[in-house]
Amino acid sequence: MGVIGKPIAQSKSPALHNPSLAAAGVDACYVPLLVDDIESFLASPLFSRADFAGFSVTIPHKEAALRCCAEVDPVAAQIGAGETPV
Repeated sequence: MGVIGKPIAQSKSPALHNPSLAAAGVDACYVPLLVDDIESFLASPLFSRADFAGFSVTIPHKEAALRCCAEVDPVAAQIGAGETPV
């Protein structure tokens, strides 16, 4: 699992999530993923792997993430952006 964005090196998400995963005894890691295009990422072999649990979204993909979802929460639709596709 991880967070997608471009740039991504500044993200604090891995530093937040990895200690929480370890404390919960979850055998997983949360990594920063440099992604140019969310549609290409979703079509990539990485995303379709059975051991890839999911991702959050940061700049500049929050608006594009919403367009990639089959269903959108009304609040996210009103805001026009999404952060955690399920």
